[in-house]
Amino acid sequence: MEKNQENMHTEVHPQGKPMEASVYDLYPFPTHPFQVKRDAAMEALVEDIRKNGIVQRIIVRPRKPRGYEIISGHRRTEAAKILGMQTVPVEVREDLRSYDDAASIMVQSNFQHRRQFLPSEMARALRILRDIYSRERERAGDAESPVPIRHTKDLLAEHTNISPRQVHRYLRLSELSQELLELVDANRLKMGAAVELSYLDMQAQGWVLDFYEDRSFLPNGAKAKKLRTAFESGELTEEQLERIMAEEAESSLPSNPKDDFFDRLREEFYPGLYDKDIEEALWQLAEEHRYRMQMMSWGCQQSRG
Repeated sequence: MEKNQENMHTEVHPQGKPMEASVYDLYPFPTHPFQVKRDAAMEALVEDIRKNGIVQRIIVRPRKPRGYEIISGHRRTEAAKILGMQTVPVEVREDLRSYDDAASIMVQSNFQHRRQFLPSEMARALRILRDIYSRERERAGDAESPVPIRHTKDLLAEHTNISPRQVHRYLRLSELSQELLELVDANRLKMGAAVELSYLDMQAQGWVLDFYEDRSFLPNGAKAKKLRTAFESGELTEEQLERIMAEEAESSLPSNPKDDFFDRLREEFYPGLYDKDIEEALWQLAEEHRYRMQMMSWGCQQSRG
């Protein structure tokens, strides 16, 4: 019987204590950056668990004053609640007492299990790992740290299978306000523009949101870059922001789009977008394609094994 990949993935870690635990004794990890939504993917997981049960134990650690914190299996726990299950199979990891050890496994297990992520989820997850690596260096010192002395974004790229460039961009998103991050998730604010806005402080980001609420208009990459330049030079005021946002759109669309690669893409797939925004869309498609190829390769290896 075919099983949902999230419900059959094998964890790689020291064996913990297997047992059954009440679903009401399981609590989300305090900084869990991934959303648990009742969407189509959840419906598929619920149906899989209805047919096959929970194949892979939920990984937890003891919680004070009672119960357990979920390290891996937030969605499986939610699916069990939807099905009305009273208990679920868990593996209690007594060795994960420290926050950093538990958070590292929590984030990386989600990268293994899940196929798609919202930009905000990637931003928060990568920031958790970045902060863990930074604390490890501070505790051990560069000479003794098991974390290689190299750019953190390169190390994160290796652990998450995305490019260092994308790691940097996602980390920048973690500097955005919650409201702007939600607009990125909804694909209303493009990634390129969001990265530029991340260099603004919270007050200036609030001005952007105020303008959006009044005019239903968000900056493209070019306008966001102007806002960043003005902010970093100390010249950005709310009035200056409104002037930049109200400027006429740059006339960067040539009259003969058939001769230009970006213009042909714009005409066919991305009407109204500027080159930088189209480039960002292509990067995201390439990242998704690479991930699918890796998952197919992993599936072939499992079937041969």
